[in-house]
Amino acid sequence: MNRYETLKRHMYLFILPVITIASVIGLIFSSRSNPFNIWMLSVFVVVFSLSFLLLFFPNTLKIVEYLNLSVVTILHIIKFHSIITLDMIVKGYSHTGSSTYWTPLILVFIFIALPRKIGIYYALVLWSIMVYIGFDYWSSISDKGTERLLQYYLSILVYIILIYFVRRVITYYAEKEMIEKLAYFDPLTGVANRRKVYLWLDESIQKKKDFYVVLFDIDHFKAVNDTYGHPTGDEVLKKITEITASQLGEDDIIGRWGGEEFIIVTRREKGAHSLVEQIRKKIANFEFDDIPNITASFGIAKYQNQSTELLLEQADNALYQAKSNGRNRVETYQNIKY
Repeated sequence: MNRYETLKRHMYLFILPVITIASVIGLIFSSRSNPFNIWMLSVFVVVFSLSFLLLFFPNTLKIVEYLNLSVVTILHIIKFHSIITLDMIVKGYSHTGSSTYWTPLILVFIFIALPRKIGIYYALVLWSIMVYIGFDYWSSISDKGTERLLQYYLSILVYIILIYFVRRVITYYAEKEMIEKLAYFDPLTGVANRRKVYLWLDESIQKKKDFYVVLFDIDHFKAVNDTYGHPTGDEVLKKITEITASQLGEDDIIGRWGGEEFIIVTRREKGAHSLVEQIRKKIANFEFDDIPNITASFGIAKYQNQSTELLLEQADNALYQAKSNGRNRVETYQNIKY
């Protein structure tokens, strides 16, 4: 299952029991003089209960969706016909009945179960059938009943239009988020890429507050790739990212600078050295499967009104110093020149 299907499955696991209970309650309090209601609610209880059980088996989501959609649609049309011909004409009721309260939920279900364009067509066809049924018996319905029925038709049409555009808005923001993720985040590790880090740096500089830049890379990472293969190297990169991110707070951000090199931007008032030293130890002490322990070297530079390029150069010089001094260590750039 993809994430959308998984989300839908979880939603049905919560909703189906509630609708089943509502159908059981309706069945208990339904008048015995209305056998159609009893039959319809009994079908709902069986179908919704069966659908709930089917969700626990693989590859049954579409079956559940189409089964429920077909049953609900058919019974809704039959029930609406009964409301018009029996309740509003024979009994003289001026309202459409409590069962029509569920119509908006049916529309939501249509747009969840079906693709957006098919969903709008399906909903409009269902609405048109209900309109046809009403207008076919229009002259036999009381004036107050026709006014209520007209309000019902218009409200359902508004629901259809609203749900359709809500789904379009959700799709737009989902696509926008996906595009942004592809543009600004590293596909392997899930953290920011260099383009996004530059935006963060510009934002930090504009706030005119002290912050620190940390550049670090994995020691002897080429040997890992050469000895154990690139898939293992990728797993190491993801694990290092996970370990580092777990030590960061709200004012800390991490990005992949390129290859096995990463960057941290932190605004901690007490400085970055204790944080970075903690990360270094976590990485060095982590036991990987089938490969020796991995270490990383770190270089820290503090922002003091210098340019972004100079700040990054200072962090890089500190990193180079850490590697020159034996690796698996933290060095801070001290000799800032303006």
